[in-house]
Parts: sequence; C-alpha cells; structure tokens
Amino acid sequence: MNGLKVNVVLHIALLVLTGLVFWLTGTGLKLTNEFFIIYGLVFSFACFIALMPRYRRDPWLTLSIQGVFFFSVGAGCAGVTSLAALRAQAPLQDALLARLDHDLGFSVPAFLYFCSSHQNLNRVLYVLYENTGLAIILLLFTLSLSRDRIGLQRLVFVFSSTSMICALCNMFTPAVGAVAYYHIPNSVMRAFPSGAGVYFLNTFHRFHSGAANSVALDDLNGVVTFPSFHAAMAVMVAWGLHRVPYVRVCAVLFALLIFPASLLRGGHYVIDLVGGATVCLAAILLSGKLIGGSVPTSAGETRASVTATPQELQERSSC
Repeated sequence: MNGLKVNVVLHIALLVLTGLVFWLTGTGLKLTNEFFIIYGLVFSFACFIALMPRYRRDPWLTLSIQGVFFFSVGAGCAGVTSLAALRAQAPLQDALLARLDHDLGFSVPAFLYFCSSHQNLNRVLYVLYENTGLAIILLLFTLSLSRDRIGLQRLVFVFSSTSMICALCNMFTPAVGAVAYYHIPNSVMRAFPSGAGVYFLNTFHRFHSGAANSVALDDLNGVVTFPSFHAAMAVMVAWGLHRVPYVRVCAVLFALLIFPASLLRGGHYVIDLVGGATVCLAAILLSGKLIGGSVPTSAGETRASVTATPQELQERSSC
C-alpha cells in the first residue's frame, strides 16, 4: 500500500481521535501565539513546496517536508491528548506498576541510590534523555538524505501511532512516577539535575485533578508514565539506523542508555520501558505490513521489498 496514503489516513484518524478525547473529557484547546507560529510555518512551507514544481521534484526536500509535516501533526495530537486524557481522572496506577517492577525483580529506588554516587554517569544519562527528540529529528533527515522513502514513511507511521497510544494510556493508567511514589529523599535527589523524576508533576496534578480545563502548547510536559515514549523513541532510533554501517553500533548503544536514563530523569518504572518498547515494536511490525519494508542488498544499499508498490520501486531506483 502507498505509504503516503497510509500516513494521510492515519493522521486524519489521529485528529478525529484527539477531538473525541477532548469531547469526552470536556477539555478545551487554547490557540496561543506559539500554536499559530509553529504550525503556521510548517503548513506554509509545506504548501510552498507542493506548489513549486522546481522544489517538488527534489526527493530530499519532498521527503523532509513530508516527515516534518506528519511529525508536527502526530506530536501535536499526542501531546494535547495526553493532557486531556488525564481529565478522565482515572485512579493512579503507581501501586500496580511498582508491583510489576517487583515481579520483574528490579528496584527503581536501589537504582537511584546507586546513581546518586556516580555523578559522571548522571550527566551522561541526563544529556541523552534530553536529546532523544533531537535524535528522532536527525533520524528523519538521515532517511530523507538517503532518499529512503519507505523507511521515512514507516518512521512517520511508527512515531505518530506510538505517541498517540502512549498518550491515550493516560485515560486508563495515569501515574505520578517512581520518584514521587517511593518518596525518594531529597538527600538522594540532590545528586541529580533539578526536577529529575518530578519535573512534570505540577502539570500532571493540574489536569488529573480537573483544575485545568483547557490545553495550550506550553502545557506539554511529558506527563505520560506508562508506557514510556522515550523508550519507544529509543527503539525507533536503533531500528531506523540498523542498516547504516558504523552508525548502527552508536544507535544501539544510544537506545540502551536511554532505558536507564528514563528511570533517572523521567521517573519511570521498569515496566514503563517494557511497555514503550513493546508498543513501538508492534507499530514497526504493522508498518511493515501496511507500507512495506526494505532489505539490504549486496552493495550495502537498500531496496524496496516485494510489498512496496511498483511506483515506489521506480522512484527509489531513480533517486
């Protein structure tokens, strides 16, 4: 199936789903200046490229604009939905998540106590966690530069569908996170960057209590605990770069380090990481079914799989 059509249908569905969540929870949307500036620039640039034949013929530019456009819509829908979903005021699920961690044989408090005495490790994990979104953007442009149309379309599908699934979970499994639930003492948390594990709590409580009844872009603050979208993005990076020699090793290492970084900075439970990775892997498999895939050739390049359309095969061979 054509990847562009799949993503158009997906993002229309995401917009409808976002509207449904807002309606069910009685949430409003504040259209601030930031909203008009960010989305006005994205939509204007996309329209400019679409209307200018000279630029429309450039595969790199076309793919980049498609990616940025869909990413903006998908991220925006998921971000505001995660906050509106909290207004369903479902019971906090921290006790369940902590119990599942115990069943897995992992203790987040013990991990935090260990990290509190390793400042260099803390700094590395903090920087990686804060730049996970940047890694996804770099992946998008890497796929655009390599003219990997199918790879980019699959990444867009995986990113947007995974982020929305994580956001919707706030309607059913909201949680304040491990740092707040276990009441990790300040004597330990002082060893970490300010706000580690609790930076989102003010926003979380405002929406979960019902005190906030409308969402603005500046409210977006990573309020989803289960499943972890940072863990999902880590899997995306490793998957998206797994065919690139040399870089694949760095991508896998980056992904592996994001998991402990999510416990430290994001205040996640281990089961959150398992959930995020599972959702992402499921989306990757589904994208392969709907859009197609690519396999290595003997020259180290990629070619479309038999599930790609003839038009896509011709486009890839001409790039």
